[in-house]
Amino acid sequence: MAIEEAEGYIALGMFQDALGALDQVPAQRQWDFQVLRRRILCLIGLQAWSRGDGFALMLAQGDEQDREIAAAFFHEGAVWHARHTGMALARHWANEAIIARPEQRVLMLEDRRFPEGVLRESCAAV
Repeated sequence: MAIEEAEGYIALGMFQDALGALDQVPAQRQWDFQVLRRRILCLIGLQAWSRGDGFALMLAQGDEQDREIAAAFFHEGAVWHARHTGMALARHWANEAIIARPEQRVLMLEDRRFPEGVLRESCAAV
């Protein structure tokens, strides 16, 4: 029930409420990938990068859907870091996205939110 409730909140963009619903999932299921996926989607919406990197690293070890969500988290984090903290962290997060899902490289190279050419070196190195 809590997972379905969280999905509804996520669909409405109510990410903090969705996290509250996910917190109601029994402790033994908190680390299930279906919970982690939804938690990561909330953290993307909240731009809570420091709270989600560990979860994203776990998801990066999962199936294709898990890796896609992990890569999206790192991709969006890279965009945020490029704008707010500097390119060194943006490149690090971009590399994590590519490690999680190599196909993410193309999406990041096409992402106009990054300054022109700034990720070419980073994306080519992984």
